Amino acid sequence: MIDDYDLEQCLENNPQAFTIQDVEEILAVYEGVNDEENWIWVLRRKAEALPHHNSASIIWLEAGCDYTGWDCHSWVTEISYYHKPSNIEDRLHNVLTSRLSLLSQLSKGKAETWREKMDKEFGINSSQDTIKD
Repeated sequence: MIDDYDLEQCLENNPQAFTIQDVEEILAVYEGVNDEENWIWVLRRKAEALPHHNSASIIWLEAGCDYTGWDCHSWVTEISYYHKPSNIEDRLHNVLTSRLSLLSQLSKGKAETWREKMDKEFGINSSQDTIKD
């Protein structure tokens, strides 16, 4: 039996395609704070709980609640299914890379977007400019 009050309350108040009884193991958790940061759980579903249409056994669940708790106002912002933990590692690497890029830009200045680079390469001065034949 999984003993995680917040996960249990999250799933009880925000029903998903699985329940706490379907969870074999919590692989990782980021503990959120009411009315501030969301909780993130990486879960392994029990083999017998896998539906035929979705055999992915790893679940990424991100959820939160307001200051009153899970039973008053709470939400699930993301639920994703993966086949193996390494898929989560790839996802986290991408998330970290994007966050580190934002952090770097705050100290060094905004990076050019793909569109800005292309506009510069093709001599377009602004988003209102058009290319004429």
